[in-house]
Amino acid sequence: MAQPTLLFKLTGPTKLRSGEVYAQLGRESNMIVRASLHTTAIQVLLPAIRTKLRDNGSIFRGALFQRIKTEDLTGPVPGVVVGAMGVAYAKEVEEGGKPRAVSEQEKRQIIDYASKKNGLSGSDAVRVAHAIIKTIETEGVKAHPFMKPALAAAGPEFLVRSRGRIMRHLFFHYRKMLGGGL
Repeated sequence: MAQPTLLFKLTGPTKLRSGEVYAQLGRESNMIVRASLHTTAIQVLLPAIRTKLRDNGSIFRGALFQRIKTEDLTGPVPGVVVGAMGVAYAKEVEEGGKPRAVSEQEKRQIIDYASKKNGLSGSDAVRVAHAIIKTIETEGVKAHPFMKPALAAAGPEFLVRSRGRIMRHLFFHYRKMLGGGL
């Protein structure tokens, strides 16, 4: 068997051979993944949830609609939380609720809701609000799911777009660390 007479030794850049690039990429990967998940949630999940709320004719687009937000999870594993931030009644809208007493603060919110949703004022708004309050106290709250159906519908797109975004950003950072090579 003949021995090759011409040999080429191919090696990567010094940074790559030393592992420096991989170590730096490892340090930055959590930030890259966290930012990618956050951006994709804003672009995919939030609109899906708001659309579901909008399509749900019995829900007024007030505080609940405006407070659908995303927040980054803190900790060693990057992640994102999507939901109705700071809206006490969001769970009751999603899952429904048993009959219960309505607080004075809730009564004021319901009067405000009745006036805005129905274009009422004064005693007309109070009359509609009292009917709603009586229903909550005697029959409970009917479920109007918006989060679970929206996440079920948009979840696959979120996963595909997140994965693509993460890979693009990791590759971009990798190339940048190599000085644009590759």
